Amino acid sequence: MVQQIRFKILGIPTPKARPRFASFGGKFTKAYKPAIERRREETWISLAAQHIPATPLAGPVKVDLQFTFAVSKSWPKWRKDAALRGWTPHTKRPDVDNLAKQVLDLLTGRWLTRDESVVRLTCTKEYGPAPSTEVVITPLTEVTSKKEYDSLQENYDEDGKTIQKLRKIPPKLRPDREIHQACNGKNQKVCGKTIKRIDN
Repeated sequence: MVQQIRFKILGIPTPKARPRFASFGGKFTKAYKPAIERRREETWISLAAQHIPATPLAGPVKVDLQFTFAVSKSWPKWRKDAALRGWTPHTKRPDVDNLAKQVLDLLTGRWLTRDESVVRLTCTKEYGPAPSTEVVITPLTEVTSKKEYDSLQENYDEDGKTIQKLRKIPPKLRPDREIHQACNGKNQKVCGKTIKRIDN
């Protein structure tokens, strides 16, 4: 499985800008991106270039975004300290959804094959010592074959909770009541052999 990707970009987080429109000859309009917006995106990508995978992730992923803003220099000391401790949430603009939209658009085509692959998204907006954007991309398990399904099924019980497989049981525990307790009353495969339930 592809390893988790994590990186931090220093600088003030910027939201997704609204598209601009220009008319040509009064007959049609065309959307365009301002030059300053393009330069900002190019700078962001260049700062994170070393974390771009050789091949964009194609499977489902979880993305965690943390947007950090600096406290105002005009604030009194107590208010700055409260903000840095998390006691004063960042409730000003930009909106967290627009911040996330900007990052997700930048990730698509470089870190991710398509933005639809993001199935879990967590965003946090807060104050901190220095403005930054932290990105964590975690690949998730995707079952695409019966073989993969069977392999995963061995590690889960009927409730979907993970169970600990018994790799090996010392000879002194076989075949007495302790095996039943270790197996939790269920048949378990140990060293290629099935140990049946042992009643009290």
